[in-house]
Order: sequence, then structure tokens, then C-alpha cells
Amino acid sequence: MGSPIDAGPLIWGHLVLLVGGLVWALACTAMLAMKWKVPPVLATAPLLAHGGFVLGVVMWAGSGLPIGADDPAARAVSLAGAISTMLGHASAAVAVLPVAALLMLGGLFAGARGRRRFGAPGLVALLGFGAAAMPLVALVLVGADMPLAAGRFVLYGLATLPLAGALVGAHPDDNSREGGLIAAAGFAALVGSSELLCHSGQWASGLAAIAAIHPDEKSIALAALSKEIDAAATLSWVSLGLAAGAGLVALLRPSADLTDEEILSGNISPSGMRWLGGALSLLVPLVWAAALLAVDPSVSAAGSN
Repeated sequence: MGSPIDAGPLIWGHLVLLVGGLVWALACTAMLAMKWKVPPVLATAPLLAHGGFVLGVVMWAGSGLPIGADDPAARAVSLAGAISTMLGHASAAVAVLPVAALLMLGGLFAGARGRRRFGAPGLVALLGFGAAAMPLVALVLVGADMPLAAGRFVLYGLATLPLAGALVGAHPDDNSREGGLIAAAGFAALVGSSELLCHSGQWASGLAAIAAIHPDEKSIALAALSKEIDAAATLSWVSLGLAAGAGLVALLRPSADLTDEEILSGNISPSGMRWLGGALSLLVPLVWAAALLAVDPSVSAAGSN
């Protein structure tokens, strides 16, 4: 089996990203509250960095492990060792939650003032509550863990409120557009990290149970476990997809109509760089989706064969 990864530097890595991300998010939140147009790609950098760090750790832990053994029992044991290493480190992804929450608060500060439109907030509220409903669907359909399902339902539901509030402001020349995109990226990181933790925990507990059964039954049990978790993972992808959809709404939503005075003054003009800085914030849900995909044992097994 591949060389184990020293957990010490990884713990420090998560700690540095957490503390640095909080400082960065606090500064961005203060600037948003002072009506600064903070580029979303800069404000959401901690979310992107933490997702990239988790993705890198998971891929590093899963590389070079001899998963493709001919003997089913050896394959199951190898899978257990590989995934215990990968998922043990992936669970620390939830360290991004305070940073995401703080950035969502900054987005709410930006969107809670100025000229308002309620179409986009209503749509993202539907998307957010849809993401919140998926853990309950998993609870009913695949027997997901009750505390984790209820916790994610409450977390996503509460987070939807500042997300929708951040998109209320729609004046084309204030910072409400930046605030909405930043809040949407924070929501995507919140959903992605929570689903990653849940998915990791399911595999870790399932493989621990498989380790205790007879070797001849490991392959059958592993197939059954994979089928069960794949069903739950599909709902995780739906949650993350709905969260990413909120970012698209924040990017593509129309601004409020200008007054006659604003039209005559000609001081308000669209900026391509401003749009690009907002569009790049959509990398946040993509990197968390990549981390969720990388931590899937079936993907790791396919990559090692």
C-alpha cells in the first residue's frame, strides 16, 4: 500500500486556511458593508483555495494504492486502506464553513440596500430550499443518518435566507451584484463541504463494518455498500447542482431599471472586467464538485486500474 501521508502538515494546512480565510473574509465583509465593489473572484479566493487543498489531499492520498487486486478479498482490504486514508483527511473540509458563512453575511450587507428586485431572490430561495430538501429525501429513500440529514436540512435552509437577501439589491452601479455572487459562492462551498463530510462518513463507517466480516463475503458486501452510497451520492450531487444554480442566477440576473436622471447622466456603464470577476467566482462550486468526485472510491478504483 502507498506511503501514508503525515497528518501534521495537513492539519496545519487546514488551520492556516481557516484562520487566513476568516481574516480575508472579515476584511471583504467590512468592505462590502462600506459599499465597496469587492471583486467576487478575490472575495471567494479562500473558498476556492480550501476546496483545492481538499481536492489535492484526496487525490494524493488515493494515488498509487493497489486497488485493482485480482482477489476480491484483497481488493476489499486494499479499498478499505485507501479510503480510510482519503476520507480521514477529507472530513476536515468543514473547516471552510465559518469562512463561507462570513462571506454570505457580507453579501447580505451588500444586497440589503438600494433599489430592489424580487424575481432572482425568489428563484434562489427555491434552489436553496431544494438543496435543503435533498438530505430529507435521502433519509426517506436510502435510509441516511438521521442527525446528519436533519443537520444539513437546517443548515442549508438557514443559509438560504441570507443568500436570497443578498440578491434583493439590484442597482447596476452599487455593490449588490458583487454581494449576490459572493453569497452564492459561500452557499456552494457550504453545501459542497457538508456533502463531502457526509459522503466520507458513509464510506468510512461502511468499510469499517465490511472489515469485520468474513473475507469471502467482502466483495458482495462492498458491492452492496457501493450501490447504497451511490444513491445517496446522487442526491448530494443534486444539492450541489442546485447551489451552483444559485450562482448562475446571481451572475445572469438583470439589473433594476435606471431612472431618467441616471440615463441622462450617462455615468453608469457595464464593465466587462466586472462581469468576468463575477463569472470566475463560479469556479467555487466546480472545485468542490471535483473534491466530491475525487473522494468517491469507485472513481479512485477506476483511476488505479
